[in-house]
Amino acid sequence: MCRFQRPEDAAALAMQVLESLHTFNKKQNHLMQPMALRLGVHTGEVLENESMSQGQIISKTVDTAAKLQQRAQPNHAQFSEATVALLGDKGKTFPRKGWNAELGTNVFDYAAEGEQAGTALRPLPEPARALIVEPEPGEFAKLKKALLVPVMTPLRSSTKTRRNLAIESWTPHVIFVSLDLPWKTGWDLLSRIRANSVLSQVPIVAMSHQTTGETVQKSFQVGANGFLRKPLDEQQILKRTEMVLREFYL
Repeated sequence: MCRFQRPEDAAALAMQVLESLHTFNKKQNHLMQPMALRLGVHTGEVLENESMSQGQIISKTVDTAAKLQQRAQPNHAQFSEATVALLGDKGKTFPRKGWNAELGTNVFDYAAEGEQAGTALRPLPEPARALIVEPEPGEFAKLKKALLVPVMTPLRSSTKTRRNLAIESWTPHVIFVSLDLPWKTGWDLLSRIRANSVLSQVPIVAMSHQTTGETVQKSFQVGANGFLRKPLDEQQILKRTEMVLREFYL
């Protein structure tokens, strides 16, 4: 962990470390395999308490930098938007990886020459169209209330025929699929959506009253990008939707 007075110094060192890895591994590394590093850089205040042991610092700035480091690919550095905004023209060269809902910041990626830097997929649609496959009126009402905001337009699909018509004429940007369906299992529906040429690249949020680890794991294996447990909670709906949309489209 290193602390700098200026964000440009922190960025310069992160870039220099990554650029030097190839030479280090080629000429100086005596390990059995090349050394790889992940770096995280964030800008903010760090307050020290003299009564604490040396090296012990409690700071949201440090925590954010650590989480950026944990999420970086090997031989990549992740920068927060707070840092990139202070780097001037140099910061404009960093590809934007996307929005991180947990950290509340856009994340930018840097890789040494020869490494493939993370790039944005496609812009977040506004408004985003949400297809809801939910047979329970109460749970659908919660979804509609949470999603019916300026950036989201929900469409209900509670029967197979209506679902098929909605898919064909109204391609959604995100799909909410209940695994507790009356006419066919939700697992089969998840598989069919992932096999559909039009919807194979649309993010899916699975929902179920069954919330065991096995159920959640299986939903991701079949093709879900997120999971909501029932009974649904409005705050969790918003948080999961934002995370899935931003991670998928940005």
